[in-house]
Amino acid sequence: MKEACLILDVAHGENSSGWKKSPDGVFEEFEWSRARVGDIYKALIDFNLPFDTFTPFLSYRNEPGLSNRVKVYNERAEPYKDTIMLSLHVDRFKDPPEWWGGTGFSFFTNREDNTADELANVMGDVWAKEMPCERVRKRAEQDVSKDMNFTVIWGYRDVRTKYHGILIENLFMDHKPSVYDKLMNNDWNYKLVDTYLIAIFEMFEYLGYMVNI
Repeated sequence: MKEACLILDVAHGENSSGWKKSPDGVFEEFEWSRARVGDIYKALIDFNLPFDTFTPFLSYRNEPGLSNRVKVYNERAEPYKDTIMLSLHVDRFKDPPEWWGGTGFSFFTNREDNTADELANVMGDVWAKEMPCERVRKRAEQDVSKDMNFTVIWGYRDVRTKYHGILIENLFMDHKPSVYDKLMNNDWNYKLVDTYLIAIFEMFEYLGYMVNI
């Protein structure tokens, strides 16, 4: 059995409360997230890697529940020495929906100082090399991740996560150029998926699992 695993988490389901579309309704977060998670997963299974990969809720169109996500992910992580969990989202600022000018990526970890912070810095370095034109909305120059106890990266009630969790906001769905020129652009999405793959390999190598491809 391998000693490490990767869990890919999709964004909120289409039945979740709150606004999860672009102001004109053309772009939907839940579809974009599932497409990108599927792309990453399909690319990873082509390699003989030192970690297993799981996407438990990829086929779910409706919201499985945040506490249920943590429960399932903790169960998956239990047998492994190290588990990285990446949750892919698209940010928004205006609600009710309205176009505005916010851009960039944000990496979120929980409020404790732990390995997830170090792995987020690895991701930030990869973004700087692979997508240098994209803004990374850093907490500080040497600390890329913002601290938030979102359920999927922290847990619920007295249940803590058993994995290194990072939630990534991939641009803003209420910034029109980001939606039409990037999030809905196949070439840009291909580049983003490649960037995620490189970041995943480098994060596992950071943890001591050498990736030979």
